[in-house]
Amino acid sequence: MKRLLAALTSSLLVWACSGSESSTAGATSETTNGIALRVADDGQQPLPHARVNLYSRVGLAKLDSAVTDESGMAYLQTPSEDCYLEGIAGSDSSLMVWNDFDVDDSVVTLSPSASVVVRADSALAMELQMMLSGTPYSASYQDGAFVFAHVPAGDFSLMLGDSSIAEMSLEAGEAVDTLLVAPKTEPDSIVLDSAGIFTFEDFEDGDSLNNLAKYYPNHGWYFTSIGDSKWVRPGEKEPFSAVLDSSAEQGRFLSATFDVGDSGMVILGSHLGTDSTFFDMSGLTAVRITYRSDCNFSLALEHRQMIAENTFNKALWNVEPSEEWTEVVLKTGDEIVRPSVNQQSWSDVAEEIALFSIFIQEGSFLQVDKIVFEGVNFVYYTP
Repeated sequence: MKRLLAALTSSLLVWACSGSESSTAGATSETTNGIALRVADDGQQPLPHARVNLYSRVGLAKLDSAVTDESGMAYLQTPSEDCYLEGIAGSDSSLMVWNDFDVDDSVVTLSPSASVVVRADSALAMELQMMLSGTPYSASYQDGAFVFAHVPAGDFSLMLGDSSIAEMSLEAGEAVDTLLVAPKTEPDSIVLDSAGIFTFEDFEDGDSLNNLAKYYPNHGWYFTSIGDSKWVRPGEKEPFSAVLDSSAEQGRFLSATFDVGDSGMVILGSHLGTDSTFFDMSGLTAVRITYRSDCNFSLALEHRQMIAENTFNKALWNVEPSEEWTEVVLKTGDEIVRPSVNQQSWSDVAEEIALFSIFIQEGSFLQVDKIVFEGVNFVYYTP
């Protein structure tokens, strides 16, 4: 089955299932040497060679352990503190139980174990352990998921590191396969004007980061080339400041030159956040860009999910050359849709935007003074 987990939000999505009944019943057989417990399956058949463990409720230290004999009996020292009881049978832990231990219980009933697979992006995993709280059961992130191959039925909190991310109730034999996703959080510090306009970049601060970096971690602007193309300005090892000019009319602006070669392409791009973050920009109504160029170029907002090497689905608009400073308004709904080359409608990508990109396959220069997002209400996704 597939279920959705929200990662540590104020409105946490949890599993809603019925609670499980205790798997122990009867009266303890106390001996001069401790406690005798009868271990059985759901049909109350004795389980020889099953392991019974007692764990301290504080720190989950193992207090005692025993293996049942041929009649399913296990003999343990009487614990001096409140503790948990664990029962495991079968070479693959196919039968299990985890309960608060009651000294009045004499029969321990083991039920078919459950399994839990929690799939997650590596950025969310962050090398943390996932655990069922109050138990010794944990899983490490591997091959895109946390996998609990065998765990007992019962009610648990699912923990990622020190954070509780969901409540779950596992039935005997249940197999859970779910997805952990980053939460939606409304940023409360991004400055929008009364019309919902955000200046994504104006280059006035002179650094290589777009203006979202004022609120969130940011990798900023980059220059790449494909085929026999190359950037002339900036040069290969020049700092970002080398591509900035200024004038009395425009203030500071980006001024880049390039050689696209016979069939190459240059790309000017910016991460909206870091590699692992993205934004719901579905409120966007338009992108405004003030520029000069001797080339047609394409402006795109790209989805976070890579579908091939350095290839993403995107909403894309074409911009015509203008050798005078010009502001063009690119409205959502007017994007060029060509699914065969990964150009999608804005509504198909708007909720998970990670990249701003300009693609150039002709001409020799591009100058950009300002990039503005209209109508946007950013929703930030982060591990």
